[in-house]
Amino acid sequence: MNHRERHVLIVTCYGHFMSHFNMLVFPAVVLPLSGMLNMEMANVLGISFWMYLLFGITALPWGIAADRWGPIPLLLMFHFGAGLIALAAGSWIDSPAALSLCLAFLGCFSGIYHPAGLGWISKEVERISLGMAYNGIFGNLGLAAAPLMAGIVNRIWGPGRFSLHSAR
Repeated sequence: MNHRERHVLIVTCYGHFMSHFNMLVFPAVVLPLSGMLNMEMANVLGISFWMYLLFGITALPWGIAADRWGPIPLLLMFHFGAGLIALAAGSWIDSPAALSLCLAFLGCFSGIYHPAGLGWISKEVERISLGMAYNGIFGNLGLAAAPLMAGIVNRIWGPGRFSLHSAR
């Protein structure tokens, strides 16, 4: 594997990790959020509806955009957009409406990864199957790490500790 292929895999593996990490943090904090927001668990789960819907249905438009503008600008948009919106979600965790809006944007930004990242691997890595295998490992690590890390953070600090708007 040459330097260019390693670079592509480093960026895409991190992106795959983060796209799945983004989607699996919320279920790990539903129970503590339910208590913090004084809401039924079913209603707290509803806060994430648009995140999961947009994560899935935006794949087609993001794929068209990746074909038009290339994967690099879209992956930059994914990384910066998802990072900023995740900070916003954390700061407005005590407002169900604002949190739902932030999660919807998080789903939209996270939906960029699969069409852009996997397309980039298929075009730049000579051993495509091996590149996809490495990439798949990191996506699964994101799935596993999200509830673990969210649980640790919640256990140590609680769900609303870093909210900018709560009186904690």
